[in-house]
Amino acid sequence: MFWIYGCMEKFKVAENGLHTMHTFFTILAWSFLWLSRGQWPDADWNGKKYPKGSPEQKKALKPLAGGFYCLLFCLIGDLDYFAGVLNLPHFSSATNPCPLCRATGSGENTWANFNSDAPWRSTVWTPSAWRAWGGRSKSPLFRLPGTSCHTVSLDYLHTKYLGTDQWLFGSILWLLTHVILSASPLNNLKDIWSRIERYYKQSKTPASRRYRSLGKLSMFVRKTGYPKLRGKGYELKNFGRALLHVWEQCMKPHIQTHQQILLMLRMNVKMEDLLSEHKTLWVLPEAAAREFRESARAMLLVYNAVARHFAEEGLQLFDITSKFHLLQHITDYADCVSPRLVWCFSGEDLMRHMQHLAQSCSRGVKPVTVVNKMARKYRLAMHLQLTKP
Repeated sequence: MFWIYGCMEKFKVAENGLHTMHTFFTILAWSFLWLSRGQWPDADWNGKKYPKGSPEQKKALKPLAGGFYCLLFCLIGDLDYFAGVLNLPHFSSATNPCPLCRATGSGENTWANFNSDAPWRSTVWTPSAWRAWGGRSKSPLFRLPGTSCHTVSLDYLHTKYLGTDQWLFGSILWLLTHVILSASPLNNLKDIWSRIERYYKQSKTPASRRYRSLGKLSMFVRKTGYPKLRGKGYELKNFGRALLHVWEQCMKPHIQTHQQILLMLRMNVKMEDLLSEHKTLWVLPEAAAREFRESARAMLLVYNAVARHFAEEGLQLFDITSKFHLLQHITDYADCVSPRLVWCFSGEDLMRHMQHLAQSCSRGVKPVTVVNKMARKYRLAMHLQLTKP
């Protein structure tokens, strides 16, 4: 993964016929178009033909890479990027939260229906219908041949680990600390953390796959609203297995809701096992994709039932957001593209490195020149990296 462009948020222009990001994506789309043709362009990104006799005109329409060409395979990013930059539907919208279908927040086409025959499934866009829709994204990237809303790959990291898992794990921890175990909530949490640490030691879980610390109730208890477990994506990615171990020790087997939560955790872990077993593949094999999809559907259906149970009890537990719907889309396409292939872990790592670079370039220079300085340093660093003996 490489950094090719950066822009300070405060310096973006979006008025008087000018738009910074639209211009950038217009140039990028022009580049992708000629890459897809495998030819050197005969006009610049504004459509202006190169002057006769110019170096660009002499190369125009000749093979770009010895006969090879490149196609835009997918667009990846978190949900805020899709909405704020690519102008796709925002995941918090009550009327149109999904970029891939026309599910709604309520009514017949509600996204909260996780059944295999849910009415919203009949509203999934076809590429041609989406391109003809007047309300679609006007991003220049979607003008490229073959692109549509299905070029967008929903991110498993921000949808599941930093989405559905946070609500699931947070509510289970609340039940353990406030209802099931007999001591005070804080002492119960200390007991849970001791069990998790023992599990990590016994199972020889590497440090990179461990949740770092769970010493405060505020890690999942919020001042208002539903419980939601905090943490980084890599911590939450592997937390389900440890929590399943604790739940099996502490649950009351004769209580139906506890059995349902046990099933949810097992299905959650099964999904992660399937991704790990096929981590080198671009797509999940047919049987694995079907099991992945069915495990997710079972988890979501049971989650819905458990959420309704506690709502009837007057407890704010197991919140359901549109990310649960987006997770179902991800599992539906697992036989087309593996969630591992398009998740944003590498993007998050690159962002962290770029933040350090930006910090080192911001001392003693005007804000508008920071990006230029970053580009010079980044180019030098990449040269040194790629020319290592």
